Amino acid sequence: MDAPSPEGSNRQGPTSARSGSGSSLHGGVRNLFAVVFVVTAAAIGVNAAFERAGLRAVAEERALLLAQSIAADVEGDQHVARTFVRVLASDPGVRAGDTAACEARSAQLAAVAGGTFGVIGLDGVAWCLEPNEPAPTYADRDWFAAVLASQRPYTSDFIIGRSSGIASMVLVEPLFRDGSLVSMAIVSWPLTQLVDAIDLSTVPPGTTATVVDRTGIRLGQIPADRSVGTVLADDDPVAATLAAGQPLVRTGTDGRTRLYTQAELAAGHDVVVGWPTTAIYRAADVRAAANAAFLLGALALLFAWVRRRIGRDVLGPVAAIADAMDRFRSGDGEARIGPLRGPAELSDVATRFDATAEALAQRTRDLNRTVEELERREQQVRQILRYSPSIITLLDTEGRYVEVGDAALALLGRPRDEVIGHAPTEFQDPAFTPVWEERIHRVLVEGRALRVEDELPDEASGARAFFETMLFPVRDANGAVTGVGAIATDVSDRHRVADELERLAHADSLTGVGNRRALVALLDRLLPAARRSGEVIAVGYLDLDGFKAINDRHGHSVGDAVLVEVANRIVSCVRAGDLVARLGGDEFAFVLRGLKGRTDALETCGRLGEAVARPLGTGPTGVPLTASIGVALFPESGATSEALLRAADAAMYEGKRAGDGVAHVAERVVAPDG
Repeated sequence: MDAPSPEGSNRQGPTSARSGSGSSLHGGVRNLFAVVFVVTAAAIGVNAAFERAGLRAVAEERALLLAQSIAADVEGDQHVARTFVRVLASDPGVRAGDTAACEARSAQLAAVAGGTFGVIGLDGVAWCLEPNEPAPTYADRDWFAAVLASQRPYTSDFIIGRSSGIASMVLVEPLFRDGSLVSMAIVSWPLTQLVDAIDLSTVPPGTTATVVDRTGIRLGQIPADRSVGTVLADDDPVAATLAAGQPLVRTGTDGRTRLYTQAELAAGHDVVVGWPTTAIYRAADVRAAANAAFLLGALALLFAWVRRRIGRDVLGPVAAIADAMDRFRSGDGEARIGPLRGPAELSDVATRFDATAEALAQRTRDLNRTVEELERREQQVRQILRYSPSIITLLDTEGRYVEVGDAALALLGRPRDEVIGHAPTEFQDPAFTPVWEERIHRVLVEGRALRVEDELPDEASGARAFFETMLFPVRDANGAVTGVGAIATDVSDRHRVADELERLAHADSLTGVGNRRALVALLDRLLPAARRSGEVIAVGYLDLDGFKAINDRHGHSVGDAVLVEVANRIVSCVRAGDLVARLGGDEFAFVLRGLKGRTDALETCGRLGEAVARPLGTGPTGVPLTASIGVALFPESGATSEALLRAADAAMYEGKRAGDGVAHVAERVVAPDG
């Protein structure tokens, strides 16, 4: 049997399925290699970043060492300058105030050291100064006052020369003669002398070094430019580095990016070294490029190899699998892959597919058989619902019809579409609704069957109809209650049979009137109510006189006919609520209700006597009959049914002995309890 094809499935052919599978696989491989490429590129980038970070740390360390070396050279140069000025101050001619000797020594030191040497008197007049610099005065130099006040050597900050524009440091050495200060030896030591002496051959090209004083004035620059003596701008890389207090990467005015590092000089000045970043990262970038080229080349080779192996070892087996799947999906339940040459995994897939296809085909065959069986059973259920005389319905948990038999539809007098989905209470007497809902609730909650019987009016005949209903829980495969089933059977015939049996049990089989049992049952039912209401009830006995002769002379059939006629006449003389009973033979009894007293009872008995005495007709029984009648009244003649019957029987025999044809009423001669 063919396997079912799912609705809405894509019914493309095997070729398109194979190409789709191959394209998807190649796409997956490409995506995989794309992911590998991205991960590899990220790894290269991260590695390059780590290398660049490491190289930056090295560059920061080397730049800091260079800045610290420049700072140390500046401080060392101060000591050299101090030594030269002390040489000038220790010259005997200078100490003696010999101007010629002072000029000679100053010229000699200037030639060797490169600074400007001289001597200034206490009056502030330079009497020995080389080369010919304008003589400083107290007004514009405060170091003289400092030496005069402390009489100790003095070292100034770097200052910008008024005429030269060169940053210089001034050292002052006091000159004493005979223990008294007589003059001061000075030297103006230019920063350019130190800067020019710094060797930058061991650092990358483009490295800069800048000396800045505490006020932000550029004192010196390597390589030298015209910016010496100017105040640093806020966006200057040197100013930004000093403000941040840590190494920064910035782009200078020349457009080159450098790593700027700071070191502190003496007297609060700073030196900032700018290290070209191209020199820092060139090696890392070269290595990163080499790594990227190697890895990407390896990935390209690997991709080509994998693609070739996929085409040979995967796409062919996959195409065979896809073809079998397409045929199976198109309804070919016998489609199988069979033995497959290829990787073990794909061979396992093919084996599993064949096993699954076979299992599905077998399950489909079993399912079809099950469906056929269910359809057959459903048809049987439909026939039962259609032809069953029982009223069969099925309700959901909300108490609404989900299935209704034809007998139920006939009872409701409505078509099926007007019943399904509605509750039975919509078609019932509203007074019956609480009873029905309580029954449904009990079955749903307790999960047990419930048998009930209801008496309903038959609108067609006006009689009462009786229905016995079995309510039972409907469960699913897991045992959960999903609804309530109801099977109602019309048991009116059973009630009628029972009533007829009851009637026969309380009726005389010959005359059709009641028997002793019916008489006693009626009295037992009437007396308690009469005792409460004060109603007068009469119990009478009637015995035919001369009946035995008719029976013996004419036979039992004639006698029976006479008894039937007498019974009918007695019945015609009493009211509908009264009772006539044959106690046996020719003895009858009757119960009269709603009497006002003895007079009413005697009048009825008189009518009975007259009715019995009328001729029975022509023929052998055409002779008149007489009857002896005795009456007992409740409550004066007896308080129980047996007492009343005994009293009436006694009164009847009393009348029979008297032979006067008058009904005799029992007096209170028989005890109520007998």
